[in-house]
Amino acid sequence: MASSLASPLLFANPIYHFRRRAFAVSALAEDGSCSSSANSSQQSTKLVTFLGKGGSGKTTSAVFAAQHYAMAGLSTCLVIHSQDPTADYLLNCKIGTSPVLCNNNLSAVRLETSKLILEPLNRVKQADAHLNMTQGVLEGIVEEELGVLPGMDSIASAFTLERLQ
Repeated sequence: MASSLASPLLFANPIYHFRRRAFAVSALAEDGSCSSSANSSQQSTKLVTFLGKGGSGKTTSAVFAAQHYAMAGLSTCLVIHSQDPTADYLLNCKIGTSPVLCNNNLSAVRLETSKLILEPLNRVKQADAHLNMTQGVLEGIVEEELGVLPGMDSIASAFTLERLQ
């Protein structure tokens, strides 16, 4: 009876033609679908995303999928876009805003949209302070007042994933 309840994701044999590919597993908290896409390069990278309503198990599924791919010998990066500590607890690893090696073949990173937006703003402010092009106008921009437009979370995440590759 226990074998019929076991998750096929955790116990299935790895697919051998994917053995040399790298995986990025992402858990996002937006719409209600699950998708995967591949970029063709010399070593193809797979991107697997888990989307759905809050509390539907996206983070847990993403962690289990990442562990499965890592145990299958694939270089895997788990990208978490929520502040929920579930992934930290399941991996027994503190996930920060820069990639952290959790296990063999498994690293994890947490994306924070506010930091993704503020980082370029701070670089522009530093350049402006050096060049004095805007005559101090940028200093009036308070980071807390910057709003995140709908859809910007996904755009910032996609941009960061592109940089991580």
